[in-house]
Amino acid sequence: MFPNRSHSLDAKSPFERLCDLLGRICPPEAVHGLLRYASHNNDHFRQFAAITLGNIGTNNCTQAVQKLLGDKSKTVRSFAMMGIERGISGGRCTSEFLDAVFPAIELLLLRQDGSRDARSPKLLLLVNQDRAVAAMLSPAYLTQKNENLHYIVDALNERSVLIPHAILLPLISSVMPLIHTYPYDHQLAALLTAYARNPDQNTIAILEDLYESQNYKVAKAATECLSFLAGVKGAHEFVSALLQESGWNALTQTQKNYYAVLSYDSEVNNAGHSQYFFSPSGSQCLDALQGLSTIGATARASILNAMIELLGHTKPSKNNKQQTTNNKQQTTNNK
Repeated sequence: MFPNRSHSLDAKSPFERLCDLLGRICPPEAVHGLLRYASHNNDHFRQFAAITLGNIGTNNCTQAVQKLLGDKSKTVRSFAMMGIERGISGGRCTSEFLDAVFPAIELLLLRQDGSRDARSPKLLLLVNQDRAVAAMLSPAYLTQKNENLHYIVDALNERSVLIPHAILLPLISSVMPLIHTYPYDHQLAALLTAYARNPDQNTIAILEDLYESQNYKVAKAATECLSFLAGVKGAHEFVSALLQESGWNALTQTQKNYYAVLSYDSEVNNAGHSQYFFSPSGSQCLDALQGLSTIGATARASILNAMIELLGHTKPSKNNKQQTTNNKQQTTNNK
């Protein structure tokens, strides 16, 4: 309906364009003019004031940014945090500003309105890691009742912060019976990763019990943790880079099986077998079948084999274009 260009209805507002320009140079002189928009009754003005003031990060931004971090709008809060991230990256935020906004960011770890936020624990660690770790390891935040628990644990894992067993093991026990409901499956997945990074004599046995869990998130985390403990690190990145540089035929059969299983799992979980067989990944289905059988995923291998058999004489082709043609022809024949 519209020409191939941004329609005027999608254009940025003048205030947004102004904040974009200010965000490139971050002049402290702009703070005074921005402050009145930090308390504007329109969310749009508050969110762009938030990202710009956080990005400037001088002492006279402090009170406004503290207020914006506690804003009723999750978008405004998120923009304030994005601004602080940019200000830290650019070396602009003063130490006094960061010290002052730390408590306001900490409050976002456990809001009482049920909102979930992955950015606040990462930002807290970026602002002051030692202070953040001390806060984040407290029972006030590390509890299965906190719907942000998995985000907190993920942030600690990313920074290679070890969670003591005295805290970690009771958490795992409290979450384990609840994993069939979100967010508890995500909580256990994050906690298992933390456990693999700080293992004890029971870690492998617990992970082996969970890697065939009916919950996909938990099973995936347990499998990745077992791989980590076995010394297999960065396998996906390595195989993906080799594939990108040298092509499919450069992979060993084991690498083909590994990559094909990951592709199969991703495509089917996203939109089912129809998407899988109509995508380039469908040409790898025989490798995926071999890989599933090799790792003992017999139920999934049986399902994939049944889907391949449905294609009849038009077995999946090693040529992606030919595979798409075969699948379309088979669909037409089955109508």
